[in-house]
Amino acid sequence: MTHWSRALLLMTPLLTTGGPAAEPRPSSALAALLAADWQYHLSHSPTYASILGDRRWNDRWDDLSLAGIEADHQHDVAFLEKLGKVTKGKLSDADKLNVELIGREHRERIEAHAARLESLSPLNVLARGYSLTRKEAGQTLLTDPEQVRPGDRIVTRLHRGQVVSRVEGNDG
Repeated sequence: MTHWSRALLLMTPLLTTGGPAAEPRPSSALAALLAADWQYHLSHSPTYASILGDRRWNDRWDDLSLAGIEADHQHDVAFLEKLGKVTKGKLSDADKLNVELIGREHRERIEAHAARLESLSPLNVLARGYSLTRKEAGQTLLTDPEQVRPGDRIVTRLHRGQVVSRVEGNDG
């Protein structure tokens, strides 16, 4: 579900008429849960919040770190648990649809979480052609040509094995 469809979903109760034939308003617990989820996503996606005109988080970027990814995953898991408790009560047809859509979005993100972490795995990074190089005598990874001298033996870890080389020179 895109952020735009989420915004429309959350505005649905505001757009419906309140006449006698109208369905009952969403339960206050469901409304509070959806509002808290919306605020969580705005605060954890400041760039999207800015697109919507919400400037409260303009002093930071989206957190794409492993810790940020894990925090979002934990939020999704906790949200689904809370959503399950809220939906035990009587809900209007519109609320049932909202619950189904927002629940599906969170379930899809939970399913995508493992794939996202897998793509960041060091072994999968090596499989994409990257390598890790260290001096033969140590375990510290080389990050600068100044760390080696001509004649040093280095070990380069590849996806499938390693290569031992001798340094002939460096550009450092």
